[in-house]
Amino acid sequence: MTPEQIGFVQKQLEDGKTPEQIEELLVANGYSVAQVQTLLQLAVERSSGVAVVGGVLPSYGMFSQNVRRRLSGRFSLFVIVTAYSLVTTTVLTILQTTSSADTLLLLVLSVISIPVSLSVSFMTLRNMVGDATHPLQEDISWVLRNFGSIIWLIFLSALIILAGFSLFIVPGIILAGYLGLSQSVRVIEGVRGINALIRSTELVQGHWWGSSLRISAVVIPPALIGGIAAGVVGIVFGKTSLITNAAIVVAQSVAGFIFVAATIELYYNLVSTKPVFDPNRPTGLRTLYRTLAWLSLIIFIGMIALVVFALGALFFTQSFR
Repeated sequence: MTPEQIGFVQKQLEDGKTPEQIEELLVANGYSVAQVQTLLQLAVERSSGVAVVGGVLPSYGMFSQNVRRRLSGRFSLFVIVTAYSLVTTTVLTILQTTSSADTLLLLVLSVISIPVSLSVSFMTLRNMVGDATHPLQEDISWVLRNFGSIIWLIFLSALIILAGFSLFIVPGIILAGYLGLSQSVRVIEGVRGINALIRSTELVQGHWWGSSLRISAVVIPPALIGGIAAGVVGIVFGKTSLITNAAIVVAQSVAGFIFVAATIELYYNLVSTKPVFDPNRPTGLRTLYRTLAWLSLIIFIGMIALVVFALGALFFTQSFR
């Protein structure tokens, strides 16, 4: 999105046009609904004096202020998400510490909890994109309709980042920074799969250090405080206590909420400096990410094959003693 496009939408709003009228006008001129929604959001942000355009990220103080603003009024959402996490981790912890627990049941529940937790993360992100009165039911419905593409996006990004970490760690850290906005891109722009990863990379290009440092500045301090508090609770009540488990979950939820709000703010700061995304435009990033995804998948399959071979060799050796 260019400053000129945002300015046009802002001017239309100031002239009394409704969002629906602006959407109809822009869609008739070749824009997608997702692009129009992004432009409307950016125009509103600019009018409120929050979004920063022109290619410069906001100061750390302003960025932190914007994150706090986005978090305001979200306490009920925080309680719902934290309650889900508490129930999930408590059930799994009880099963792990119960000697008579069914191992297969524990494995199944653990596997199921992963995509459900990822869906809850996307639900939280989508809710934070709107205002505090945005109905949560709409976000849950959106997640259910887009469940497959959500899991596919997470799977792709995980494969690529793991491939980076397999190449002496540092590339993995760099890739994690470039792909960090892919979830916001999926929710806000409606871009899917590898295109969401490409879009995230293009948004962060030229701002990797600034983006990473701002995210770290607002997320790490509360995460450290929460971790220390949870550690104290663990010392008092014991590491395996359900109270300690609850303290850890709350600390993780606080850090997770702040991280989601920070990535949304970063997205809106960066998207205002970039052109509209064209998924059909040729780019070397597509080949790079596909190569890294296949590399990671091959490494993963190879590791499984080695484990199976080692177990088979061990069984074969013991059977002939």
